[in-house]
This record gives sequence, structure tokens and C-alpha cells, in this order.
Amino acid sequence: MRRVLFMALKEFTQLLRDWRTLLLTLVLPVAVLLLFGYAITLDIKDVSMAVVDHSRSKSSRHLISRFSGSGYFLAKPADKEGAARMLEEREAMLALVIPVDFAEKVESGAKVSVQILVDGSESNSSSIALGYAQGIIRDYAFEKTIGPVVRSGLMSDSSIPPIRLSPRARFNPSLKNSSFIVPGLVAIIMMITVVVLSSLSIVKERELGTLETIMVSPMRRSELILGKLLPYFILGFADLFIIVGAGIVLFGVPFRGSAFNLVLLSGLFIVGGLGMGLFISTVAETQRTAWMISLLSTLLPSIILSGFLFPIRMMPQWLQLVTYIVPVRYYLVVVRGIVLKGTTLIDLWPQILALSIFAAITIVLSVARFRKRT
Repeated sequence: MRRVLFMALKEFTQLLRDWRTLLLTLVLPVAVLLLFGYAITLDIKDVSMAVVDHSRSKSSRHLISRFSGSGYFLAKPADKEGAARMLEEREAMLALVIPVDFAEKVESGAKVSVQILVDGSESNSSSIALGYAQGIIRDYAFEKTIGPVVRSGLMSDSSIPPIRLSPRARFNPSLKNSSFIVPGLVAIIMMITVVVLSSLSIVKERELGTLETIMVSPMRRSELILGKLLPYFILGFADLFIIVGAGIVLFGVPFRGSAFNLVLLSGLFIVGGLGMGLFISTVAETQRTAWMISLLSTLLPSIILSGFLFPIRMMPQWLQLVTYIVPVRYYLVVVRGIVLKGTTLIDLWPQILALSIFAAITIVLSVARFRKRT
């Protein structure tokens, strides 16, 4: 154990002297968190909407005020040609067209059609904005048709149609985008950081010619591996605390679960990442090669195939099968479950099993490969 601690102290000393590694470990995760947390958003607000009001009545102005007061839309008056131009030049995402007889039909209770034109070139944002617009119009129609009848006494509340939607979001009541993105970033950043750093550590020793010197010392291979990886195990937890803390302070992400459970399962995930990095270090001949292999094997699969941004159940069946070998898929469920839902260890047993298998396989393969190379 003493020799392991001496090797870990040596590795820590090298880390303190290497400002690039420290930058990658401590500063880059925060920078990525801020960039993703603020730049990547699935929410919409202040969406430009061209309004063609042919009615020019009190009722039409009331409807337009509903859009402006929602916080989702910025209504901009326009004529028919202007609205088409605004959509074409991306000055507006939607166009609301109110017919001439809008007020008369609304007041008489007759059916009236309101047209909404959408810029389909931004399909995701446009679909979300269209859903909000439909909700505003639906509420307005309900108020104009059912509300006056109830207030006049001709219809009681019990006569109102029995089914009315009353949505309520659990775990993220305000549907804040950051509460979805930030916990996912914990998994992404930790995976990339731990694998990259651990893969470079042994390759660096090989490039400098010091690995052979260490190997002829009385230190056993297991002690060498533990001593080399222990500092990165600690740095992995440092990244965890930095990212989670920044998410809570800067983005207001709630923490509803057990911090002990999160630390425990994060340790299991870090061990697997260290084993993966060690395996890469036995394959790569240079630091540049190790860097490229680490990024390619962690960055793209972690973002695309883990469920971080895109639901796995929406992927083709064959691609869903591929996601089972992506460890971030399981750790992502752990982080989001503990942080947002307060999920217990019993509920997370499938993810714990998968992370345990991942850690065991990577450690066994990397140690066997390292022993063969040395």
C-alpha cells in the first residue's frame, strides 16, 4: 500500500506541473457545462410571430394579446405578403392569420377558422411553438364559448363537458430545460474526462521511456496500476462535485435523492472509465493516438447513443441494440433518477448490474493487456 501511495503522489505531482491536464480536468468541465447548459435548449420563448389581423376588432386584439402575454411569442403586425416574406427570411417562425368575420362568428358562437403558418425548416422548434399556439387558441375558444354560458346561468359547471385536460409535470414541474440537460452533462463530462486522462497517463510514461524504469523496480504491476489510476479516481469525483454543484447553483437544478447513493454509483462508473482508459493506453503507441481513440470512443456514443438528447426508444431497433454497450446509457439513468426523482438503489438495480459488468470487463481486459504488453 505504501508503494501505491508513493506512485499516486508521483502522479499528482506530475499533474500539478502539467497545466494543460489541470485545465482539462477542472476548467473544461465547467466551460462545457456553461456552454451546453445555456446554448442547448429545447425550450422556446419570445418566438417571432407575424400577425395578419383582417378583423381588426376587439375580439381579434384580445386573441393577439393572449399570444403576447404568454411569454412564448412576440407578435409582429404584418399584411399577407409581409407575413410570407417574414417566414421566408426567417424573421418569424409562425404567422397567425385572423379572418375578417372573426369577431362576428365568435360573438354569435359560430365556427370560425384561424390559420397558423409555420416555418417547417426548423421542424423541432416549430412543432413546439405550434403546440403552444394551439393551446392558447384552445383556451381562448373555451373561454369564449363555454364561459359566457356558465356566467349567464344557462349552464351550470356540472353541465360542462366532463373531460378537460389538466396537465401536471412531475419531477420537473416548470419543465426547465436545464434540469434535463445538466444531469446528463454529469455523465458525459465524467466519461470523457476519466477515460482521456487515464489513457494518457501510461502512454506518457512509455513515450518518455520511464515505464520500463518503473517496471524493473520492486513495485508489482497491480501496485503500479493502482498508483497510476488513484489520482484520476479522485479527480473524477472532483469533476462530479464541481458539475453537480454548478448545476444546482447556476441553473437551479433540484437535488432530491441521496448524495451517498450518487457518490457510490459514480465511483462504480469511474472505475469502469478508468479501466477503459487503461485498455486504450495499452493499445495506443503515442499520446496523440490515445487522445483520438478516447474521444472517438466516448464523445460521440455518449452524446448520440446514450439518451442524453435523443430518446433511445425512438431509434431504429438495430441501433437500440447498439446502445446497450454504451455505459453512459446506464449512468445517465442513475444521475437523472437520483437528482431529479430521488430514486433508490433498489429501483436502480438494472443500471447497477450493467455498470458493475462494465467495470469488471474493462478492468480485467486492461490488466491482461497491460501485463501482455509489459
